[in-house]
Amino acid sequence: MQILTNYQNQGTGQLSAMSVLLVSFRSFGRLFTNVAETGDVIRIMTYSSASLCNVVLFLQVYYYRKPHQGKPLEGDPHEGKTPEGQTWDDYEEKQVLLRSSSSSGGTPVEPVST
Repeated sequence: MQILTNYQNQGTGQLSAMSVLLVSFRSFGRLFTNVAETGDVIRIMTYSSASLCNVVLFLQVYYYRKPHQGKPLEGDPHEGKTPEGQTWDDYEEKQVLLRSSSSSGGTPVEPVST
């Protein structure tokens, strides 16, 4: 169900890659433990399908990850930029400078372009 929702939304929302990766490792651990200790075919099939679904979820998280915001994207020249036309890296740098100056009681300082 999660896999289908991710596909329909063309994104994974707030699904954590680390959580999915750890759950995948747990599924594989249960699968291999069950194969070694019991050999129960029904449990092996159940854990195999769970492992496969977790791998698909992890691949979706990887596939639908967001591109780095600092690089402009192909196509529209304004994509990847703030409404003021700055790249996101410049915007974040400016916000850090504004926060640091306001916390020290000074006046905001514009970043110097190089």
